[in-house]
Amino acid sequence: TGATSDPGPSKGQLAWKFPTGRPWYARPVVENGRVYTVSNGMTTILYCLNENTGQVIWEATQRGNGHQYGTARMNSSVVLQNNRCIVREVGSGGNNGNQKHLVYVDKANGKVLKEEYAGHVDYRVGYAPLEGNDKYVVYSHGIQTIHRAKDRTITTFDSVVCRDAQTDKLLWRQYVGEFWTEPKLDKDLVFIGTSAGEIICMNAADTKERIKWKYNTNAAVNSKISVDANTVIAGAEDGTVYAIKRNSGELIWKFKIEHPESKAFQQFSGAEIFRDKVFIGGADNYLYCLDINSGKLLWRNNLQDWIRAKPLVYNNAVFAATTYGQLYKFTIDGKLLWKKQPTGHQIFADLVSGNGNIFINSSDLYLHCIDSDKGTEKWRHSLMEAVYSQNDRVWADIDGGGGDFQSPPVVAEGMVIAGSPDRFIHAIDHHSGKEIWRFECRGQIPAAPIYYDGKIYFGQQGGTGDYYCISANTGEVVWKKQIGWGWASANAKDGKVYIPTVSGWLYCVDANTGSTIWEYNTGNGAYPAPAIEGDIVVFGSWNNKYYGFNKNTGEKLWEADINGNPDSGGALVKDGKAYLQGLGAKFFFCNDLKTGKEIWKFSIPEGYEFNMSPAIHNGKVFFNVFREGEVCRNLIPGITYCVDANTGKKIWEMRGGSGLTGIAIANGKAYFASTTDPYLWCVDENGNGDGTAKILWKFKMNGRAEESCVAIAYGKAFILTTDGYIYAVE
Repeated sequence: TGATSDPGPSKGQLAWKFPTGRPWYARPVVENGRVYTVSNGMTTILYCLNENTGQVIWEATQRGNGHQYGTARMNSSVVLQNNRCIVREVGSGGNNGNQKHLVYVDKANGKVLKEEYAGHVDYRVGYAPLEGNDKYVVYSHGIQTIHRAKDRTITTFDSVVCRDAQTDKLLWRQYVGEFWTEPKLDKDLVFIGTSAGEIICMNAADTKERIKWKYNTNAAVNSKISVDANTVIAGAEDGTVYAIKRNSGELIWKFKIEHPESKAFQQFSGAEIFRDKVFIGGADNYLYCLDINSGKLLWRNNLQDWIRAKPLVYNNAVFAATTYGQLYKFTIDGKLLWKKQPTGHQIFADLVSGNGNIFINSSDLYLHCIDSDKGTEKWRHSLMEAVYSQNDRVWADIDGGGGDFQSPPVVAEGMVIAGSPDRFIHAIDHHSGKEIWRFECRGQIPAAPIYYDGKIYFGQQGGTGDYYCISANTGEVVWKKQIGWGWASANAKDGKVYIPTVSGWLYCVDANTGSTIWEYNTGNGAYPAPAIEGDIVVFGSWNNKYYGFNKNTGEKLWEADINGNPDSGGALVKDGKAYLQGLGAKFFFCNDLKTGKEIWKFSIPEGYEFNMSPAIHNGKVFFNVFREGEVCRNLIPGITYCVDANTGKKIWEMRGGSGLTGIAIANGKAYFASTTDPYLWCVDENGNGDGTAKILWKFKMNGRAEESCVAIAYGKAFILTTDGYIYAVE
């Protein structure tokens, strides 16, 4: 219903904020006193910076249409050639869209030279693998179709593609099965690890024998492979590190860590090979140093957090970064020299060195230049256009490709459970803001996880097709089920979970086992969260329709065409009525829950549309609208409405705030964030009696709400915003 008996926040003051960022795995590249790094914004695709000062030498600009979902996001590491840079874009819309290219940029001035087809990568995959040398350019490929998908599940990457680095001619494409690693190109060989546990070595040259050798491990290989002149190093998800002969594929040794992290999708960082040593980080918090000839453990250090970025050896010292922003420097023998905290956000991207500096791309979109001797920050540069006010960064741009920070938090068992674009579910203590546990999948978690009977249920988009049920207490997997990508939240009642998917299939599954009870294909993407009352569950689909089903049998009871696409905003059901809205619809509908027949409809102003879930309390329905066509642009002006739940008569409206975000009701107050400004609004639920409502207070954050909604519990409001924080306001 969007309403709670909790007293809600009363002060409008910050209790705490928790950092959670993008899955930013794109590495910078350093050459001849310059640093090159991609941008994910709608304004810039690539920066060239002075290595010593961080000043912009040039920036390559976007080629989009000004619409977020119609403008690509650059999300690869940079490949440098003699006179040009190559980057890879991600975006929305599958291979039918425009965002599926390698982009070639003049190294001297930042001018975009041309584009070449590389295959679409959905922006929620988080990273577009790309690597090159002076002979070849290699990248991952897969067919990613959403909405009217013929198949229920999607294999994000299943092939490696190779181009000639001089002519850009397509040389070959090799199918290897599903994989999540970045291809490793070394001279004339390409290495890849697969979900099936294969380590594959391919000849890059034009030859009939594409596969040089394969080695089978006992678990998926989700970390990038490392090589030197003689040895291939790969980490598998069962906690085993493998050393394999480069030329023959024969096993040299394997090393098993003691306690692999069961909640990690990727167990290891890439490995840094330095002379006779291998340095590799793990999700078990340890940095390991192994003998490259025997696999013997030489030393290990506990860094108190997961290590995802590849360690770096520079100037005879070892540097390692953790997923929550610590940077360590050790001697080659493992003695700690210093520990610094250059960022409070995650570090996923591999570390890069040059001219006495360590370069770090952090998940809050900063490039940090760190003095390698002292560990002090020399400069930092925002990877998306911004201005600064009293040391606060204020975005002057938004993400290309699509929105990231869309998942509303939920609160249960004293924890704030939050999905995030960083591919994690975070369980956070509601009082202190400290993380209790985290669980990693492969794709973004764009919708709110749900809590039901001691368990957390959620899907992902951009990763595997797995839908997860995990323990709320520990974060450990109870079951997982292959149903394809899921953008929307589920709902649960009477031992059953109701799940929509981007392929358009709807599922009812057993809450304890995940076994399918019934299913239905709508023929297009199903994005709203389902709503349940009595024995009826209501789903929506991108075919302009809502559906009412018997929740136990799956019998379709009715369908209602609203002349608009049900999208981020779900249906609301209460007292035998279904309240329906969608993108492009000109009315807010109240329909009979049993028959789907219209009871009343509320006309919204010309030039406005819907896309967020309504709320209901004390016979009043609350919902937001926003300027038509502005859903994916920088500012999204909105109007908040309160109408009579039985008649649809307007009680009050308020302009300012709201937009692409929902409403929560507590203790006579309506709470909503904004896609126009960085404020959390608190408004008198009942209005002033004259068609207006009183603002009780506003709380300033550093980001806007981007389809994320407010959750109210324990006297606080919780919201995820575009600056990469979950805010708790009391």
